[in-house]
Amino acid sequence: MDFVDQPSVMRLPRGQFTKRIRISSPEQGAYEGETAERKGKGRTMPPDEKREMKYMFTDAPASNVSTLPEPFRKAIENSRLWQWERQQGMENTGCLASLFPKDVAQDVSFTIWCGHDDGYHLNSVFGMRRAIAN
Repeated sequence: MDFVDQPSVMRLPRGQFTKRIRISSPEQGAYEGETAERKGKGRTMPPDEKREMKYMFTDAPASNVSTLPEPFRKAIENSRLWQWERQQGMENTGCLASLFPKDVAQDVSFTIWCGHDDGYHLNSVFGMRRAIAN
């Protein structure tokens, strides 16, 4: 069961602040760190912009996965989707996808499907923090 201690708030310049939290879960172990609240001066921050998808690309040749660096290649090959696609004899994979927004000034999103435990490992490699919990 996850729990979040009462956060302490510290003021930062330009109206930004950070919350110190402690999270424990059996899957991730204990974590203590800071989550940043994003605020701008009357401008919409990129993560808060309204995004409408224009294009989605997927179905890359499965052979291209072998050219990815570690830990990405192994993470993808450990996914249930990858293993199912290989059992079906498919030559392409849905484990890689990109989403292009209608607004060309907005960033493109790349997604990989990977094994569950490998996903936690990738979070650790990149020092990512949980942003949303359900």
